[in-house]
Amino acid sequence: MRNIITILKREYTTEVRKKSFIIMTLLGPLLLAALVGFVFLILKVNKSESHIAFIDDSALFHADIKSSSDLKVHVYTNSSLKSIQDTLAKSEYIDALLYIPKPKDSSLRSLEKDIVFFTNKNISKEKLVMLSRIVDAKIKEKRRKIIGVSEQDLQSLSPNTTFTIKNLKDNTQETDNELRYFVAMFLMYVIMMFIIINGVKVMRSVLEEKNNRVVEIIISSVKPFELMLGKVLGTALVALTQLVVWIVMALVLLFVIFGYLVSSEEVVQIQQMNPQGLSSSQINLLKIHEYKQTMMNLNIPLIVFVFLFYFFFGYLLYSSFFAAIGSAVDNETETQQFTFLAMVPLTLGAYGCFSILNNPDGPASFWLSIIPITSPLAMVTRSTFDVPVWHLLLSMLLLIASVLGMIYLAAKIYRTGILMYGKKTNFKELWKWITQ
Repeated sequence: MRNIITILKREYTTEVRKKSFIIMTLLGPLLLAALVGFVFLILKVNKSESHIAFIDDSALFHADIKSSSDLKVHVYTNSSLKSIQDTLAKSEYIDALLYIPKPKDSSLRSLEKDIVFFTNKNISKEKLVMLSRIVDAKIKEKRRKIIGVSEQDLQSLSPNTTFTIKNLKDNTQETDNELRYFVAMFLMYVIMMFIIINGVKVMRSVLEEKNNRVVEIIISSVKPFELMLGKVLGTALVALTQLVVWIVMALVLLFVIFGYLVSSEEVVQIQQMNPQGLSSSQINLLKIHEYKQTMMNLNIPLIVFVFLFYFFFGYLLYSSFFAAIGSAVDNETETQQFTFLAMVPLTLGAYGCFSILNNPDGPASFWLSIIPITSPLAMVTRSTFDVPVWHLLLSMLLLIASVLGMIYLAAKIYRTGILMYGKKTNFKELWKWITQ
């Protein structure tokens, strides 16, 4: 045990003293926020201005289809239709032609199939959807007038029902689950990425020590099992330290932002106003207030505990496997035939989490959160919802037992493979090392 602790301390202190670790730990949340902002910036910058020629033989849509900031509409008559079609393919000024023919019936049903959109380049889907909605709305308005239904009557036939969800178990009330879904998926992806990145780091570290023959000197003083376990635990504590700092920073930043953006007095004043007279900024403020209420209703201590527990033991489960791989091969190329064994359950668990969000109490959700190879991702996703205590305890016990079993098997492979050179390893050889 003393040797394991010594190796653990060495792995931990060496890593946490690096300037790169300190910088990434302190700037990680800010860099993540900057990355999200960069993605939105790319989406905004990627918008380009399009020029379309518009010919409306129906004379119904002139007032509705107009130019916008990124869509310039140029109106032409039917006499220009042939010339625009002939020159559109080589035109550098006009990107597309929207042609609406005369309707063949009073209900405008023919227009649903007869409208043609010619283009010489890829027009963004957003612009096409906008144009189609304008046309659909006009056709709907025309048919409404033919039937004799007023706009008020039509609106009364289209209610916008919203359920008020009251959780009787913890006496909370919710109007929106979007934040729960976002938190669940974010935590799941964090665990998956940390397991993959740090697991591969352990594998490369073992492989490097093996190829440099440094390990031959090390195991003259300690047992291979002690060396492997010390490296795995040390790397796990490094990642756990970084995550704890990030969680604290994220929670403080989140509550500061909510407190700064949303004041109780302002929200009460807006809620007393007529909903139809609210501005877009006031509507957004109410939405942020809903997110704040949902965040306050979350069992944050339980979520943080579950996240840290499943990250630590999930990491031990997979990193011990990665360490065994690093000891069994001679170069990174040979690792590819074994790493898929770790990637497949992680991928299945990640995709299974989408099913969990749809039904957190379903049978698939139960088994994904109980089976140890998928539980680190699945149970963290379920933690934002109400999880039965016995589900959580059973999952934890099975995960701990699986970690002990995996460490035992990995140690058997590590003990033999760490001194094995020049021999190509396969599954048959690994099984022989385990059973010997």
